[in-house]
Amino acid sequence: MSLSVKMLVDEIIESLAEEAKYHKAKEVIVGLRQTLVILDDGRAGVNMTLRGNYSQIPSAALELLQLAKSPNPLLASVGCATINAFLSKNGEDFAGNEEIELMDIRTTDRVAIIGNMTPLIPQVQSRAKEVIVFEDNQLIASKETFPWWAEKLMLPDCDAVLVTGVAFTNKSVDEILSWTKKARFRAMIGPSTPVSPNITRAGRFDLVGGTRITNTKIAKAVIKSGGGIRDLKGFTKKTVLVRSRQKLSAIILAAGAGNRIGGIPKALLTLQDKTFLEITVQKIKNAGVNDILVVVGADAEKILPLCRELRVRAVVNDNWQAGMLSSIITGLEALPQDIDAIFLVPVDFPLVKPETYSAILEAWKKERRGIISPVYNGKLGHPVLISSGYFDEIKSAPREAGARAVIHSYEGKKDLILIQLDDPGTREDVDTEEQYEKLLAKLRAQNKKSKKK
Repeated sequence: MSLSVKMLVDEIIESLAEEAKYHKAKEVIVGLRQTLVILDDGRAGVNMTLRGNYSQIPSAALELLQLAKSPNPLLASVGCATINAFLSKNGEDFAGNEEIELMDIRTTDRVAIIGNMTPLIPQVQSRAKEVIVFEDNQLIASKETFPWWAEKLMLPDCDAVLVTGVAFTNKSVDEILSWTKKARFRAMIGPSTPVSPNITRAGRFDLVGGTRITNTKIAKAVIKSGGGIRDLKGFTKKTVLVRSRQKLSAIILAAGAGNRIGGIPKALLTLQDKTFLEITVQKIKNAGVNDILVVVGADAEKILPLCRELRVRAVVNDNWQAGMLSSIITGLEALPQDIDAIFLVPVDFPLVKPETYSAILEAWKKERRGIISPVYNGKLGHPVLISSGYFDEIKSAPREAGARAVIHSYEGKKDLILIQLDDPGTREDVDTEEQYEKLLAKLRAQNKKSKKK
């Protein structure tokens, strides 16, 4: 389910609801700067106090959780502090000085900082090419910061995005995520941050950093007197949750009817006793990508048994006559939500060198963003590796233009990363019987030449 349908706050409340049925709040303290919720088992959570109308606060933990969805900012603060109390044992204690030690920020990056991270700004500036700060608090905002309404315009071009946990409290996080799909690195940090696996799920954030209260007695006294997190130094611990690894898949496009090649499915054409599909699957697996999805359409009943034999997943595109884009969309919609990037591989490029797949994959591991395409003799080839931030754009592309038009639209921009490779196979597809015969003749000639040596 997309973020536009179910908000992140709903997901986290659902994940805690069953446990919350058996707990109550021992104490709720709404302070000038922070709100503190202490559960009946001693767990405690804090959240920045947002201004709003004060009203009756329930004691049942499940009802307190629901307050996180309230349009009243103050009640939302109470609800989010309750969430943080339930999550207070999540994450690992962070022994370092600053979370920036865990951030993937590079010297070429344009970094967005959303919210009050004043101590962190100079550290980010020392590492990045450009830093953009968004802040609406008039006590902190300056001529060097941008207001919230500029986020939609500027965030899509950022390589890294750092946001405070208050974005979760005020429910702006879902929009921020939608505007930063192409960012290589995203982090949510600060005392109000819920250290929940839901935050890192589906590639939302790569790093989550929150705060654990270690002395509730001191915390109560400080927060009652109007103090903040800095006044609790020595009585809290920073906790972090790091997204462990990137997930890649490959989509092999094999839905065409093969009308120009004698009606034989291209996936079942052979080279040296191996089918095109078998050759392609093996090269992808050798590069280190094991999650492979084959999109079939025409002659699906002939190709599906081979997919089972090769132990790869398959999905049928019933609308294969609509063209390649329909198969790409079918494949994308069949992928798990937490995929970070895909190899997009037409099955009729069997001569792509194995090392080409490896080179593209290594480039993506280094960049962790964008669209990566091989180039041979100055022309883009196959396969391409596409980061998840571009999936929606491909799905909404005009049918006639297809995914290739989306890729070409980024030529000359940092989104499209080109790798110059000595691999003519990236440009050699097999569309007709004549091309297939030429390919077989070429291989026979190569075999004769190698035997003479």
